[in-house]
Amino acid sequence: MTYSRRFILSTLVSVPLLVACRKGKAAEADNWTLFKNRFFKDGRISDSGNGNISHSEGQGYGMIQAEAAHDKATFDALWQWTKTHLMRPDMALFAWRFDPSQSNPVSDQNNATDGDILIAWALLRAEKRWPKNGYGQDSEAIRKSIGKKLVLSGGGETILLPGLQGFTGTDYVILNFSYYIWPALKAFNEADNGAWHNVIESGKKLLAKAKFGLPQLPTDWVAFKSNGNLEPAADKQPYFGFDAVRIPLYLIWGGEDALAAPFAIYWNSYLSHNQPVPAWVDVNSQAIAPYPLSKGGMAILDLAMNKPITAKIADQDDYYSSALLALSEIAAKERPHNR
Repeated sequence: MTYSRRFILSTLVSVPLLVACRKGKAAEADNWTLFKNRFFKDGRISDSGNGNISHSEGQGYGMIQAEAAHDKATFDALWQWTKTHLMRPDMALFAWRFDPSQSNPVSDQNNATDGDILIAWALLRAEKRWPKNGYGQDSEAIRKSIGKKLVLSGGGETILLPGLQGFTGTDYVILNFSYYIWPALKAFNEADNGAWHNVIESGKKLLAKAKFGLPQLPTDWVAFKSNGNLEPAADKQPYFGFDAVRIPLYLIWGGEDALAAPFAIYWNSYLSHNQPVPAWVDVNSQAIAPYPLSKGGMAILDLAMNKPITAKIADQDDYYSSALLALSEIAAKERPHNR
């Protein structure tokens, strides 16, 4: 077959244009597509900042994003992998960690309550979007296990344990307020005829009291003492840091803007002086991280400041920052006053 010079010339001219168009399309990709392309493979989300392990939390993050993006195929792949590899044989909760480099990738059967909540919430959301696929029944089973195994009464409050093992002492219980995923708990409460009311109300009451040091912020891990007092957990760094940064995300997503206000005030103390916002602060000493808040953390800041979230996931962004960015974008669309 022969080609005219006119065809050859037009082809040569069009190649750079085609490349440019492809680059333009890539730049316009939404954050779910960017997240999926970077971190999803064979049914699991890989934590690029932690040896490419997977977490129940990450599976939940992926399922929430897939549902919000109407991506049923990826949602189903994530859920099937999670059921197969992380679900405990004795109850509808999930081992928190999968390490593909180990001969036994799931050597620790302890759960992480935030992962369980995220997965149950994603399934509840999926039941509404794609009914009659069994998602609602699966969500209900997980909710029942959370309520039975991870909710307890103490110090006059109804509290949510961060996991089955390792969070209770003789006179205290360890709490992680970033595990209180308010939009999920409220959705559970609606689905379960008010069964989560006490968890929600006690959680809000305790969080309002968890204001430590000069920044008046909660730490990543908090000890709830038998006398009703709260203090930073003794065996953890007293940081408002990588866990607690999610608290305002979930508060705003769940319509609890008043409880999110202290975080905005703290962050604004840096912005108003044109200073970078640090990744963490020690509530006792006021020492700050020598590096700034991640792109995902800054997206939560924008959410708290009621600013538009326009950032895109880039190749250098790790799993956690990317997840926070993508979730903040969804929360901005779904926050109650925007509905």
